[in-house]
Amino acid sequence: SGMESLVKPLVIGEDPWKIEEIWHRIFSAYSSSNGRGYISNLISGLDIALWDIKGKSLGVPIYELLGGPVRTKVPLYTHVQDQTPHQAGSIKDGKTEYRTPTIQEMIDAAKEAKELGYEAIKTDPFPPDLEKVGIYESLNNKKIRQSVEWMEALREAVGPDFEILIDAHGRFDVPSAIKASNALEYINLVWFEEPCHAANHESLRQVRENTGVPLCVGERHFTRWDYTPLFNNRLVDYIMPDVAWCGGISEFRRIASLAETYYIPVSPHDALGPVAIGAS
Repeated sequence: SGMESLVKPLVIGEDPWKIEEIWHRIFSAYSSSNGRGYISNLISGLDIALWDIKGKSLGVPIYELLGGPVRTKVPLYTHVQDQTPHQAGSIKDGKTEYRTPTIQEMIDAAKEAKELGYEAIKTDPFPPDLEKVGIYESLNNKKIRQSVEWMEALREAVGPDFEILIDAHGRFDVPSAIKASNALEYINLVWFEEPCHAANHESLRQVRENTGVPLCVGERHFTRWDYTPLFNNRLVDYIMPDVAWCGGISEFRRIASLAETYYIPVSPHDALGPVAIGAS
């Protein structure tokens, strides 16, 4: 694994309390690889572990090492079903079967989430383009209509004041992203997440200039250097770094501090499970 072959030779035998020095040593050693993406993923895992070691050594939670708590609670959102095919749990003719959730299943899940005390819900309401070629999809009028029906049902299920977010998972070309965001603006979204693929900021700018829906990106961005142009060019309203990918607790904190200078809210991303949630 990368941790074994790339990171281990740089850290074995070192003082685990030297978190900052170790972070920069690994990042600098692989600067020819840009230090982002795969390398920052590796740094993230090690950085979280080093903070954990230090906290356990001192008998305190990591947040005490970072200056102590500043709030007693944070609002939580959860996901309901996406309007995309999911594994149905069965195999037919040697192939896994897929099934698209129904609107009623999504409504039931949303009502349950609200009853459990979640304060917001996120979903991907966009039917997939099964014929796509390349890294992005397109939305025709029928798929836009289906997306609107999905989101109208969710809004009706949770009421006018409940917070709703949508995630496009970086799927769409620019005209699709613009048309979808404008068609859904009246739903009153907290944010439209990753309307386009993250590789080209000009596509994000084009969407930004043609919609009033707040935008959010982050899970495909790594280290503070990926976030600086987002802030400087005023491309997003929210960011969501992933502590297990962006460079660990150390880098997440630096990104959050940078965001604070632009008054951009931060919402940790997590797609990996309880360790990443705890670190977030």
